Amino acid sequence: MQKQQQQTQRNEQVPREVDANAIYQQVQEKFNQEMEQRRLKDEVDRVAYTYTSKMEQGKTAYDDFEEVTKEFDPAAFPQLTYLVAGIDNAADVIYDLSRNPLKLAGLDRLAEKNPRQAQSELLKLSRSIAENRQAQSDENSNQVAAPLDRLQSSRVSGSNGKMGVRD
Repeated sequence: MQKQQQQTQRNEQVPREVDANAIYQQVQEKFNQEMEQRRLKDEVDRVAYTYTSKMEQGKTAYDDFEEVTKEFDPAAFPQLTYLVAGIDNAADVIYDLSRNPLKLAGLDRLAEKNPRQAQSELLKLSRSIAENRQAQSDENSNQVAAPLDRLQSSRVSGSNGKMGVRD
């Protein structure tokens, strides 16, 4: 009788341990999923904040920034928006892409298929815009005199070096 009670207690304990392990696994998986969702939400919030703050800078850089970029919907281009948010002059890039819808469509497609290459192309565009802006500021700040007027031909006739009666 005593052996039977001990065996029953063991049998009761084993399923409880198995159930406890299974429950622990489920709780751990749920916790991991929630943490991953929270991490993704935090990342999206960070990117959104960065993007919007950079777009605010664009409003001060261009008089017609809002007019040009009003058709650009970041939700329609999520991959591209994510990549652009990491660029220093993001507002300049969005302004340029908004003015060139074919370039925008091409880069968006590239961002979907090959994000690394899209990032590379966006960085090229960013550098080009920065270099152009630097060249414009250099031109405006450079105090170089205007080029000389065209030379006028002389009215003095040429001679072959021999003296004539008139000389």
